Amino acid sequence: QTAGIDYQPSSGNLGALSALADISGQPSAVTISRIEGTIGPVSFAGDASVNFVGPRPRVDARLNAGEIFAKLFLPASSAISGRSTDSRPDRTSAQGRNRWSQGPINLSALQAFDGSFALGARRLTYGNYTLQDPTVVANLEKGSLTIDPLSARLFDGDAVLRLTAVADPVARLSVYVALDGANFEKAMQSSAGLDSVTGLFNMQGEFTTTGQSQLDLIDNLSGNLSFAARDGVIRGINLSALSNRLNDFNAALDFS
Repeated sequence: QTAGIDYQPSSGNLGALSALADISGQPSAVTISRIEGTIGPVSFAGDASVNFVGPRPRVDARLNAGEIFAKLFLPASSAISGRSTDSRPDRTSAQGRNRWSQGPINLSALQAFDGSFALGARRLTYGNYTLQDPTVVANLEKGSLTIDPLSARLFDGDAVLRLTAVADPVARLSVYVALDGANFEKAMQSSAGLDSVTGLFNMQGEFTTTGQSQLDLIDNLSGNLSFAARDGVIRGINLSALSNRLNDFNAALDFS
């Protein structure tokens, strides 16, 4: 437990941490260069600096990694249990509400230091989803965390996420997510185990919320999501041809 965070990885033990680096500087400022190491199965390399001058310490780091298995690093309470047959958020039923904690969210770690972080990896695996060549750029200033952006290849499309989290007494979150030119078949296979739909799709959403617990954040969630598909076929049905026929039918009705 450190900086107000009680962290226990879902794996129980991430494995050995080993690292080599060149360290230079003085008590008020330290530079860590030529970092090379591993934590469990993940290798990483990069550089970092720590500055203790100012109202709070500042940490800046730039790292590159190999393949990252997110499940190993998630808190134990967030462990992935596998594919769900119903991924719809349920904010009204007792069963749906019980899945979200009513305990207070502790974001005090965001007040402990300022800094910036850049990470690139070959692959990031989260449950049934694999992000190819993910990169993330994050900045932390006075309790406000900004991720702008997290970008990757997902389902053969371009994925982008932007997030802002503010550590006020009532936490504030805003999220932007977009996925362009994604493969419908791969997305359906990963999310629902279905392979009857092909084509490409675009998705874009913007959401905001506030709260002092996970349940608060879900209850106060608002925003919009847009979705568009093209060149699609449901096995045995050509969606483009069906669309054309419907347009012809509408035109005939308008003429009559």
